[in-house]
Amino acid sequence: LEPMVTGRRHDRSEFILGVLAIPGVVLLVGGVPLEMRSGIVAGIAAAALSALFGSLNKRHLDPQADPAAVTAIQIGLGTVFITGLGVIAFGTDVAFAAPKGADLGWLMVLVVACTLLPFMLWLRALRHVSVFTTQLSLNLEPVYAIALAALLFREYADLTLTFYLGVVIIISTVFIQPKILKR
Repeated sequence: LEPMVTGRRHDRSEFILGVLAIPGVVLLVGGVPLEMRSGIVAGIAAAALSALFGSLNKRHLDPQADPAAVTAIQIGLGTVFITGLGVIAFGTDVAFAAPKGADLGWLMVLVVACTLLPFMLWLRALRHVSVFTTQLSLNLEPVYAIALAALLFREYADLTLTFYLGVVIIISTVFIQPKILKR
């Protein structure tokens, strides 16, 4: 999507790397039952929207813009949009329990450490690398999530050989990418 949005020329090596990452993601997800197809479709749609969002940021982000200000604007508008969408979809009579005490503290840690800071760093990185590079790196996110879940909940038995093979393929594409792009 990046070349279409930003006007940058198509890079054949990026296309090849993207195609190489697909089997890794498929193996990582594993044998998904047919009744979960809607989840796969939602994941593909989310990945496409993420790539579009990254490309639009790359195209329209002023090199002098402060990533913290851009983050505040984009996250703030996203919050307003999602809140409005929630009200439209579910009305205003939905019960909501606000987090308290330690839950609120941990939630704030997650907001800052896992959302705001990475987003600001990502915007800064977009000044120096392609959207493709950042999207390829995002392919590691399910790996982190599954590995952390395995460590925290001791669910090692659920990690099959296909999971590990998928991880190897995805990590390989991430590490091969800089070498291929140097040529």
